[in-house]
Amino acid sequence: MRIIGIDPGIAIMGYGVIDDYGGKFKVLEYGAITTPVGTEKSLRLKAVYDGIKSLIEKYKPDVMAIEELFF
Repeated sequence: MRIIGIDPGIAIMGYGVIDDYGGKFKVLEYGAITTPVGTEKSLRLKAVYDGIKSLIEKYKPDVMAIEELFF
């Protein structure tokens, strides 16, 4: 099973993509999508959207987990 995990944010959105082979995990990619300070919020959201869309198209995950925001 392929899993993508998202740590949401507008300035920095972290992500990781792993494969689960019956309890054995293989990391495929991890990183962050960042947006410049001072950029209009709508453009930042578009950049995050485009980044997530690209990851989903590339890795075609079976499931997605998104961390809950704590504020």
